[in-house]
Amino acid sequence: MNMKKTCATLIAASLLASVPAWAMAQSAVAANDKPVSLQSDVNQMTQQALNELSKLVPELKDFPAISISTDENDGDEAVIFIHLHKNEQQKYPYATIEVDRKYGDIVGFYIKRENESDNTFADKEKAVQSATSFLEQLLKEEAKQYHVSDKSYGQNGAIFFERKINGVSLLGGGISVFLDEEANVTGFHKNI
Repeated sequence: MNMKKTCATLIAASLLASVPAWAMAQSAVAANDKPVSLQSDVNQMTQQALNELSKLVPELKDFPAISISTDENDGDEAVIFIHLHKNEQQKYPYATIEVDRKYGDIVGFYIKRENESDNTFADKEKAVQSATSFLEQLLKEEAKQYHVSDKSYGQNGAIFFERKINGVSLLGGGISVFLDEEANVTGFHKNI
């Protein structure tokens, strides 16, 4: 078993025995403010992502961490996957959070609630307002670089944002925010 799989297994095992994910202790940090190991780095990024998203989606505080894994990609797009489930005995609700392992940014989020329709979506104006507010709270100053796309409302209830710098759209730099029929955010995906 390679080192990454060993570390991911140790991380998942330690978190399975823990209290709700948002209550995980901060990982140890060396004197130079750099993580002391891959495990502490992953734990720190996981904690930061959970803290940030719990402010925007408070119900995540009730979800115990089920597992944390990392992909096997050694490139710049390596991602930490945080899998949350409110109750192991029930299928719903559950959530998945994706964190860019290189920078610690949240690049994906999805929550599936019980009794949530996959076919009914909020009206466009309400959806754009809710999605924009979510991005502003999550990305703070960086959100100013994202603008609602002309093709903003997708068939899946998503609002699409283009990243523009000095008025120039950046290819592949978009964000999708997914919403339910009440314009509650159910997902977020940032192209990296």
